[in-house]
Amino acid sequence: WSSDVCSSDLLSMDIAPRLTLPQSLPSGQVGEPYVAVMAPSGGYSPGKPTLSSGTLPPGLTLSDNELSGTPNAAGTFPFNITVSDALNVTASMNYSVSVALPVPPSIGGLTPSSAAAGGPGFTLVVSGTGFVDGDVMLWNGTPLPTLYSSALQLSAAVAAGLVSNPGSAAVTVVNPKGVTSNAYSFIIGPSVPSINELSPNSALAGGQAFALNVSGTGFVNGAAILWNGTPLPTTFANATLL
Repeated sequence: WSSDVCSSDLLSMDIAPRLTLPQSLPSGQVGEPYVAVMAPSGGYSPGKPTLSSGTLPPGLTLSDNELSGTPNAAGTFPFNITVSDALNVTASMNYSVSVALPVPPSIGGLTPSSAAAGGPGFTLVVSGTGFVDGDVMLWNGTPLPTLYSSALQLSAAVAAGLVSNPGSAAVTVVNPKGVTSNAYSFIIGPSVPSINELSPNSALAGGQAFALNVSGTGFVNGAAILWNGTPLPTTFANATLL
């Protein structure tokens, strides 16, 4: 009786996953920081991705497995990225990154939307969209002290001197990147004068001429005191005194 004894050696092999790059990249916006991870996966000790063709969006660079920077031009930018591993296996991917222009602030309404000429200062509330912290409200191009409330609302202090005469003012908003909103008109209407007091408030018949002081509100330069409908030579002192 006999038997044959067989033996064999077992071999093991590590098979690395297929070498790949990210399938897509996010879009960007001019002036906004951009970061996209470009690290390859799989393969055997892959190297760093490199630009093989096309053009990266201006302002972005490819370094240390990241595409990053701040885009400074709008458009669509196609390019190809290639990476190789230690076994000279290569992966390549075509990309197209779209970079949009900054979103401008937009004014939808003002509260209040009008004021009487010669009135006191007030707080102007601007409603709209696209507001960011650091926005500045402009009154006929002049910056106003501006408070950011939310992406939908700003407020600013309007001094009395800005509404001293009838007319209108163009209200705009400029963001920290210098992008300006649409203009919205604020109406400064004629003031309605109101008399509170006369000084003196009486005189003797046949007496001497005198200066009459009229106190009230809403007076503007050019206002005239009428005596039984007849205009008197009038001096404007301020919005509360003639």
